[in-house]
Amino acid sequence: MPTEDRAVLARPRRTAAVERGTRVLATLAMPLDAIARVAAQWVEATMGTVTLVGAEHEHLAGVYNLPAELVRGSDAPLSWSVCKYVVSADHPVFSEDMTADPDLRGHRLARDHGVRAFLGVPLRGTDDQPLGALSVMDTRPRSWTDAELSVLLRLSQIIGPLPTGQADRAPSRSYRTEGESDLDLWEPFLAALLDSLDPAVLGCLSNGAVVLSNPAARRLLGDPPGAVPTRLADLVKGALFRSDGTPLRVRETALWRALHGEPVHDREVVVRLPERAERTFVVKARPVRAGGRAGADDPPVGAVVAMHDVTAVRRAERFYTCAMEVFHALTDPEPTADRGVTVLTSVRTALRWAHAELWLADQTGPLRLAAQSSAPHLPSVAGPGTAARGEGISGTVWATGEPLWVPDLSAPHGPRPDGDGAPRRAYAAAGLRTAIAVPVRDRESVGVLACFSAAPETDEVLLTALLEGIAAQLGRFLAHSEQDHLAEELSQSRQAFLGLAGHEIRTPLTSIISYTDMLRADPGAPPELVNQIIEIIGRNATTLHDVITRLLDLVDLQTSTEPMTREQVDLADLLHQAAAEVARPADVELSLEIDARPVVLGDAARLRQVVDNLLTNAVKHSPHGGLVHVCLCAGPDTVRLAVADNGAGIPADERGKVFDYFFRTTATRHHQVPGTGLGLATTRAIVIRHHGTIAITPNLPTGTTVTVHLPNRPAPAGTRAASG
Repeated sequence: MPTEDRAVLARPRRTAAVERGTRVLATLAMPLDAIARVAAQWVEATMGTVTLVGAEHEHLAGVYNLPAELVRGSDAPLSWSVCKYVVSADHPVFSEDMTADPDLRGHRLARDHGVRAFLGVPLRGTDDQPLGALSVMDTRPRSWTDAELSVLLRLSQIIGPLPTGQADRAPSRSYRTEGESDLDLWEPFLAALLDSLDPAVLGCLSNGAVVLSNPAARRLLGDPPGAVPTRLADLVKGALFRSDGTPLRVRETALWRALHGEPVHDREVVVRLPERAERTFVVKARPVRAGGRAGADDPPVGAVVAMHDVTAVRRAERFYTCAMEVFHALTDPEPTADRGVTVLTSVRTALRWAHAELWLADQTGPLRLAAQSSAPHLPSVAGPGTAARGEGISGTVWATGEPLWVPDLSAPHGPRPDGDGAPRRAYAAAGLRTAIAVPVRDRESVGVLACFSAAPETDEVLLTALLEGIAAQLGRFLAHSEQDHLAEELSQSRQAFLGLAGHEIRTPLTSIISYTDMLRADPGAPPELVNQIIEIIGRNATTLHDVITRLLDLVDLQTSTEPMTREQVDLADLLHQAAAEVARPADVELSLEIDARPVVLGDAARLRQVVDNLLTNAVKHSPHGGLVHVCLCAGPDTVRLAVADNGAGIPADERGKVFDYFFRTTATRHHQVPGTGLGLATTRAIVIRHHGTIAITPNLPTGTTVTVHLPNRPAPAGTRAASG
């Protein structure tokens, strides 16, 4: 059980070490915020912290996603701390559900910010005292695993032991052998530290000679494992660029500036090396002065630079912008003839790839090249203008309906999933190396989106997910492009799509990016960990696919002018089937009250979707031991379906919003009820297409009733369902 030991926390020798450690830690270049973020994301927790715990306050050395109230300064009161329990125990401490622990349910993190679970491991000083903790917190109950504990322990080893004062800056002379210098003693410690860091680290002397590089830097440069580049000028010549693509001269680089006494913080650079994918880094550099002195008048004897790879993050940000540009291009009320080129240029720019193509299916013939966009420096791509099914990269995707990744277009051997390989030779001749193509589809494939890079690429999972999102936009647009009212209908969904791109797509994408970065950063990770990360990436990709599918289905319901299928539907049979199949806890009772056998004219599959959505929604919002009551009865003109639960209910000021895109009630968010916020919006769209109505009312004393009325006789000829 987590316990706060005031005697341990207030121990003078420990608090003095904490104060020294806090001062020394501020001078180090270690990315503690990044470590807190990696810890939280690796174990799928909401928050992460790296802290030093004093007698009265907790020093926040590294934080991720903490409430704003706690990060206004560098220190927080111990009343907010869970790390104090780790320091008091001097071993890993956890809580699976703080609200279930009488001693923790009143903790301010649990009471004011919804924290339910935490896991922490101690951070010790060089004198082996517990000084702080690396901790993760979640807003849902957790059963922490040994694998998750192992992750935190590994990360804590990278951070510590923490330096606690001047005595830590050099090894004790009592251990030095005859003729051995301080540098001799520090060398194995420095090598171990550098080898464990994910950022690329380089160091050079004042004459520009590079004397230090870690494995991450050597992988970046493509050097052999033991090699160190010799001269700074040779290292950066023609390889470093600003974010806008303009080259950096040697004198403008972070390492050069640090050599001349100027610390550099968070400078973004782009690295372009022959036969290697472009990478983006955030760079920090510091001058090194003789004897460790920091005086401004002491000339540097060298400098070190740390380069943090943010390629995946920047790529996701560019794709966020790209999604907006594509959306605006496709919904422009004044379309231009080169709309396809505009879309492809946005995609190619977001990828920073050299070439992109859009192929469209012809109902009576082969796939045809509808538009293409190339980087200005790229030679003309002399590829064919058409492709039969199974022919070439695009023809293969058209035939299979599955994404295709070709890592090396110039490879003379190996499997050729795109037929005989002849069409791809045209791309290789233009200097293109990696290709990815994804199907553009509505209910069936209507085309192919293909992109090509001029340098080898490896991010297959991430890039496929990003391009499939763009292809989904194109597919839906193409399926409706011949409808006169398309621009008006799609513009109505602009605000909803912005909300989707800002949260529902970005959240799983961020997770996919983070775990992809982890795989790239640790090529030697254990197979068990790799399998776990791949499973998480797959789960988030499935979530992303589900959200896009639901959104596109809703847009189709709201914009399609084609009439619904009209057939006799026995709602009693349909309700019995749905009730038998709905997933629900054993202690939630489902009660059916059916009057006669109401029959309506409509689309059976869509009406089943309405019933499924309402039943699932009611069950999800029912408390343990709750009751979901369903009433189905027929009147003179309408059939009434009412689904009532006795959950938390919906406040009066939120009832008018529950049919909006992505709206989730306060109670739903508070209780973390899963869902996308599209179920009721889709249900309403189907009911409207059947010329019916849907309403939300309270189910007194607690709960909600959703009532649907459907006509039990055909609508007058020529009547179109209202849009609102």
